Amino acid sequence: MTSESILIKQPVSRVRNELVIKVMSTFGHPHMCGLTEIELFDVKGDKIPLVPACLMVKNLGKGPKVPLDRLINLHTSTNDIRDMWFGYLPKAPLNLEIQIFYSKDSELAGVRLWNYNKSILDCTKGCKRV
Repeated sequence: MTSESILIKQPVSRVRNELVIKVMSTFGHPHMCGLTEIELFDVKGDKIPLVPACLMVKNLGKGPKVPLDRLINLHTSTNDIRDMWFGYLPKAPLNLEIQIFYSKDSELAGVRLWNYNKSILDCTKGCKRV
């Protein structure tokens, strides 16, 4: 028997689940988008715990970087800029993507996005289509 004839199939071992939120449009701002909070829920309706290391952004445009931990800081009903996250949109055809990694043991059943809420003047930075 040659080594070429031996095929061992290993089961795929999932270490974690991944959710990707792709920002398709904002409420009008051409360069920035923002969110106040992201919450994930399992099939029992319980919140799936997240830590800053669970979050990553892809295709972030040029501009100052805002800490991602603001997306999971439990400040949902706020208009304080220090409790919100915003990012700069990339040039087309790319879309800004927020990757969220969570436990392989959690079955995702719901997502709650708290939109950017700094002021009426900044409402155009909110995510419209994701």
